[in-house]
Amino acid sequence: MDSTYWIRYSDYTTVLDERGMECIKPAPNAVPMAYNPAAKLGENVAVLLNIVLDDKDPAARNMRFVKRFGLLGLALEEDNFLTLPEVKADMSLAAFAATGREGEKYAGVFSPEYSERAANISAWLDWIAVQYNRAQIVRNGRMSSEPFAPLTLQTMLESGCKRALAEKAVRMCPVCRKVFYNSDTSAETCGEDCQRVYDNIKHLQWMKENFHSAPISGG
Repeated sequence: MDSTYWIRYSDYTTVLDERGMECIKPAPNAVPMAYNPAAKLGENVAVLLNIVLDDKDPAARNMRFVKRFGLLGLALEEDNFLTLPEVKADMSLAAFAATGREGEKYAGVFSPEYSERAANISAWLDWIAVQYNRAQIVRNGRMSSEPFAPLTLQTMLESGCKRALAEKAVRMCPVCRKVFYNSDTSAETCGEDCQRVYDNIKHLQWMKENFHSAPISGG
């Protein structure tokens, strides 16, 4: 099984390819960093979903995603039309060696010259949103979980998202409206502060339902 480590750069920028299509690539002088997306995968899925559901500005959403997670690794998929850059990543660098990944394809995907079309990233984020919304519809039903797939960042986050949704371990906090992860499916909110607010809301609702129509007695 491949290492679950991936490479993200400290900053990204947008450029136009030969067809005039907007692409995202590492910014000049950006620093590569190795990290493990599978570490605290549930929390990473919650972060991903909060980015995905904030779709008011697709371009800003794309940039938030890549700055947090990195590029998806689309060029490693057989049916992808993106070409790998001639300038390869130096796999002898400690950051790249830490991934445990070798070969020309990984060297290309981790290259500072590698880019992915913004439209492809945006389409994938939209698809994740569809998975989340579908999970809310079948909240009381059964969703299929998938084995963890460590090939690319895309497959890692995709399988992690499907697993968390199938286990009902990610849901939206009724107070702050942020998606949160908790393996305890009885957890109502994302944390203690929101739980106190939620308890007060439930108490006020109970008071309203039980006392709003009670007659007032008096002399």
